[in-house]
Amino acid sequence: MYQLNEKGFPCERKYSPADEALSATLFATGNGYMGIRGSAEEYASVRIQGAFVRGFIDEIVEVCEPFADNEYMKKYYLNEDGLKHFDRQESCVNLPDFLMIRIEIGGKTFFPWEGKVLTWDRWLDTRAAELVRRVVWDNGEGAVAELIFRRFASFACQNLYCQQVFVRPVGHDLPVRIISGVDTAVKTGGQIVTETDACETDQADIVLSFHAKNKYRFAAAYVIRNLFPAGRMCAPYEENGRFGAVSACDGAKEYLFEKFTFVGTQRDTRSDVKE
Repeated sequence: MYQLNEKGFPCERKYSPADEALSATLFATGNGYMGIRGSAEEYASVRIQGAFVRGFIDEIVEVCEPFADNEYMKKYYLNEDGLKHFDRQESCVNLPDFLMIRIEIGGKTFFPWEGKVLTWDRWLDTRAAELVRRVVWDNGEGAVAELIFRRFASFACQNLYCQQVFVRPVGHDLPVRIISGVDTAVKTGGQIVTETDACETDQADIVLSFHAKNKYRFAAAYVIRNLFPAGRMCAPYEENGRFGAVSACDGAKEYLFEKFTFVGTQRDTRSDVKE
């Protein structure tokens, strides 16, 4: 599944839904302050998503998943009665998914398990410290587009995460929609640990404040700047716990979208997190 690409980096050449959780681990990016799993931007709150910040913890219920391959192990090594009583433990909190970017081509949303993936390349460029994904996708109705995703956690500013998406329609001028935002329906250990306090939108900008709701109740906030293709209007977007902005594009040979997310938590500052 992995081959060296022309730049000499191990590259995932084929998309497999069964391998996505493993790939998300292998392609993780971070800078010591934050760690972001390498799952696809379009996934949103699928279980494999993960955004973690140093020191942002809370208490969750420890749910055991025992496995015994024979009766001896089951009888002498597993306390089945004890497994009925769950303990609480401290855990890093999976924060709301700020990676969320979805691309629509001719009214069809790009998902790698829908339509047809014609080419797929995903690799970590260790020289540039960025995760790159290059896909050529057929929307299922013959409309093809090339999509290039780039993203990295900044070392110049530890609170900053940067994303870029290049969209090039191939042989057609169908409308393109770009949806960008944050998905709050994420879980930690199968449990929803964060609670949204407020979500404010100003044109393409988004400010989301939230807190861990169990024991420590640490507060946090995202400030997101969406830079849609030049001259393209945008509108607020909200759906099933996803907040953001959407922009409709048409008539161009290619489109460039950039997204910058500033992550701040109560562990970083004594003042209001949003400041």
